[in-house]
Amino acid sequence: MGEALQNLPVLAQGWRDRDWNKLLCSVEEGIVIPIVGQDLLQVMPEGASSPISLYRFIAEQLVDEFSLPPDVSSPKMTLSDVVCCCLDDERDSFDIRHGILGVLNKAAFAPPEPLCHLAEIADFNLFVSTTFDSLMEKALEKVRFGGRTGTVEVCSYDPKEPHKNEEVSINKKYPAHPVLFHLMGKLSGGSDSVVISEEDMLEFVCALHSENRVPKSFSTNCKTIIC
Repeated sequence: MGEALQNLPVLAQGWRDRDWNKLLCSVEEGIVIPIVGQDLLQVMPEGASSPISLYRFIAEQLVDEFSLPPDVSSPKMTLSDVVCCCLDDERDSFDIRHGILGVLNKAAFAPPEPLCHLAEIADFNLFVSTTFDSLMEKALEKVRFGGRTGTVEVCSYDPKEPHKNEEVSINKKYPAHPVLFHLMGKLSGGSDSVVISEEDMLEFVCALHSENRVPKSFSTNCKTIIC
């Protein structure tokens, strides 16, 4: 487990042996929750010579998909910027989400190595993702179940329907099986509650600060690793 942890690109510069020992003890006690973000999502498109951020790849593909002006695809443009350009071009948000889903399905990326290292840590059974893709789910399936699908419990937060929010208990040594919670929604054909732009992010963050929309049983005295 120690080797897998040290393979993760965490901000641990200057950590001493006792710092790592405290972290490892906390992981073994089941009070550490890894939070997975965009930085771990480095993928290798077909024919590419170097990895690229998944979100950057999606943004570039959407420019072609929706025939946006070439200058939209500048290196500084984010996925949120491209989504806003699509909306300004009177593209329906439903079409944009399906466009993103189509890009992901066509690319069919294998889970990046850092996610697989994270999945190797057996003491982690609850994972929180701030991204909308299924790469962490695929990593868990690959590492823990030999690639068998449908073996990971996947939940997602919905800011629009507080009464439908999944309850995720994070008591010590629970759950006994892998659970992946998408804090910013999960992209799917029928979902309209997912963060693909800064406006969506604002809606989710505001909802998470609303008393009646906080996911139940989700806040405890657990520690986190932000990856």
